[in-house]
Amino acid sequence: MQDPVEMEALRAHDLQLYGNPDGPTFEQLMEEEKARGLAEAQAYERIVQGSQSTNPEVNRKVGPSKPE
Repeated sequence: MQDPVEMEALRAHDLQLYGNPDGPTFEQLMEEEKARGLAEAQAYERIVQGSQSTNPEVNRKVGPSKPE
């Protein structure tokens, strides 16, 4: 991300939501998935699959890098 103001806004959002400016930890994600009733192996698989997908809202905010 090239805009430092937007970057700080995303980090503040993650800090408020997850308690970490870099987003949720793996342990937090596992706890969330297990709370939804998934077994450990299922939770792990869901996290891995989710890490391979994109988030349209974040993509829109960060956008493609612009050549300088």
